[in-house]
Amino acid sequence: MMFLLYETGLRIVIHTANLILQDWKQKTQGIWISPICPKMNDDRESKTNFKKDLLEYIERYRARPLQFWQKTISEHDFNSI
Repeated sequence: MMFLLYETGLRIVIHTANLILQDWKQKTQGIWISPICPKMNDDRESKTNFKKDLLEYIERYRARPLQFWQKTISEHDFNSI
C-alpha cells in the first residue's frame, strides 16, 4: 500500500505485490489507485466507510511512524470512493 500526498489532496494505492523485485518482475499483479481525495475541514465519512476501514487497518500495525498517515487520512474526504 502507498499513500501519495499532493498539494491538492491524498491518493491511496493498493497493490497485490510485495515491494520486492521478484514479485514485480515474475508474477502477475493487480493495482487499485484511488482518485485524489481533497482535504476537508470536518470529519465526514464516505458512504462505503473506506476511511474508517483504512484507519482501522493502519491502527493494527501499532507503528508510531504511521501516526502521521493516520492524521493525514483523517483530514481528507473519501466520498469519491
